[in-house]
Amino acid sequence: MGSSSKIKTLIAVALVLTLLAGILAVVLADRGAKADESKRLADFEAETEPLVMERQDLNIEYTNIERVALNSLENGSYIGIVFSEIDGELYDLFSYHFKDRLTFGAMMCLSEGAMPGGEGLITTDEFLEMCTFGWQYAVYWDGEGDLSDYLSRMRALFVDRGLEFPDTVVFRQGAYSATLDSVLTAHGVENAIHHGEENRNIVERTVDSGIWHPGILSWNTKGYSNALLVEVINHGGVAFFEVNFSGGGEICYDITNSERVEAFGRMLDTIQSCINSDEIAVTDLATARAGRERYLFCEEDMLAYVEMRRAEILARMNEIDLEISAVYSKYFG
Repeated sequence: MGSSSKIKTLIAVALVLTLLAGILAVVLADRGAKADESKRLADFEAETEPLVMERQDLNIEYTNIERVALNSLENGSYIGIVFSEIDGELYDLFSYHFKDRLTFGAMMCLSEGAMPGGEGLITTDEFLEMCTFGWQYAVYWDGEGDLSDYLSRMRALFVDRGLEFPDTVVFRQGAYSATLDSVLTAHGVENAIHHGEENRNIVERTVDSGIWHPGILSWNTKGYSNALLVEVINHGGVAFFEVNFSGGGEICYDITNSERVEAFGRMLDTIQSCINSDEIAVTDLATARAGRERYLFCEEDMLAYVEMRRAEILARMNEIDLEISAVYSKYFG
């Protein structure tokens, strides 16, 4: 091989080596860049992790703050049971279900034709015993005749029996009207338990001066009673369930029908469970009304706090976003 051929060969080898060196330099530079990018990404994530975690916590607080705040208030949910009849079976029901097993009582409806001691009804001694266990009583009006005259006669009946005149009137379905409130007030009545007449809500959430208007719904009426219980638990308020002995259908407590007896027992167990978990309370109407007043007063203050806290959370979340953006610029330009 001549000298010129050797030179050409050396030049070719040199070119190949130079090309390989260039390729290797590019590869190494790329690997270095990727390694640097990975390190910067790791450093970025490490530096922003506390900020990301704080923002996630703030987002959860923002979503749940109203529910958590209102749940911290005194229970504003009240449920009651009203027996619109005082048949003799009522005492047996009281003895079996309420006397030793449950922590709450119910309300008994009394009328001219249904006072303790009447034929086929609970006795006076049974009535008084039930009252010592926290049971209450109310005047029941079927809408017949003049309400004022009726209440005057009922007051006389209570006086004759040495009983205090109740502060509550339970109206038969369809008998209530707002025009009767002035009559109730004149007779010292404070509560009118209605069936939703004049488009009134069954669940009473407001507390105004004058007559209070909790509603009543028959238990097991096409499943509405369960929905009502859930509504009171979730949104607060006061409502009653009605039970009788002769109404027929699902609202009747019939001791000869085992399915109805079992359904009634399940109703009581459900209410007791809700009481045990502080979801609802069962008490007299005066206590329930005072409790709702406290709840609404505190609720107003609590909701004002919620709005203030939500504004603080949003401001802090915006600050975090800016801080994360600054860290990103620091590592990635």
